[in-house]
Amino acid sequence: MRVTGDDGRPVQLPRGRVRHLLAILLIHDGPVSEDVLRHWLSTGARPISGSTLRTHVAALRRALGPGAERVRTEAAGYTVETSQGESDVAEFRELARRGHEALRRQDFLEAEALLERAACLWREPMLADLPDSPRSTPLVMKLAEEHQLLSEALIDAKLGLGLGGQLIPELRVSCEADPPRERAFEQLMIALYRSGRRAEACDVYKNLRMRLVESYGADPGPGAAGVYRQILTDHEDLRASAH
Repeated sequence: MRVTGDDGRPVQLPRGRVRHLLAILLIHDGPVSEDVLRHWLSTGARPISGSTLRTHVAALRRALGPGAERVRTEAAGYTVETSQGESDVAEFRELARRGHEALRRQDFLEAEALLERAACLWREPMLADLPDSPRSTPLVMKLAEEHQLLSEALIDAKLGLGLGGQLIPELRVSCEADPPRERAFEQLMIALYRSGRRAEACDVYKNLRMRLVESYGADPGPGAAGVYRQILTDHEDLRASAH
C-alpha cells in the first residue's frame, strides 16, 4: 500500500495495524463501526480493545500529518475522506462500474478502454505489506472478486471486438485454476469457436464437465451448457462478433 501527500512525496506509515486500519477504511465503501474495526484488526481470539483501536486511529492521523482530518469519526464509525482520483480503490470501482455499463450496452470499444484503465490500477500481490488477519479476509476477498469480475468483463469486451484468437492462451491458463471457474471455460469455448476451432471448443466443455462431475458430482451450469448448445447448433448469436 502506498500513500502520497499533496506535495507528491510518499507518506511513511507505521508498519502493522496502522497500515491495516487505513487499508480497511479505503477498501470498505462507507463508515466502518468501531466494533467491526476491532474485530477485523484482531489477530487473536478476542477483538482488540476500544482504547487500542483509538490509539491506532491517532497514530494514523499523526502519520498523515496535514491529511489527518481525512480520517473522520462519525456516528456510524470511522471513514477516510478522499476526492476523485485520490484513491485507487475508488477509481478502480468507478471505472469498473462504467465499463460494465458499456458492456451491457454492447459498446465493446468503450468497455474495453474503461476496463483496461481499471485493470492498470491493480498490483499483485494485493496488500502484501499488511499483517495477516484472517478476520478481515472476507473484505479482501470481496475486492479480489471484484477484480476477477472485471477481468472476465474485459475478456467479454475483447471477444465482442473480435479479438478471441488472441485470448486463447490466456484463457487456457485460467481454465486450469482449481476450483474451475466456469466463466473462463465459456469464454474459451467462444474464442475457439469464433476462431474456426469448433471441435476444440466442444472438447473444452467436455473437459469442464468431467472435472465437475469427478470433483463435485455436478454438471456445468446453464451458462457453459448454453454456450455448448449454441456451438452444436451453430447458433447465430454465437457466430456474430459485434463491433
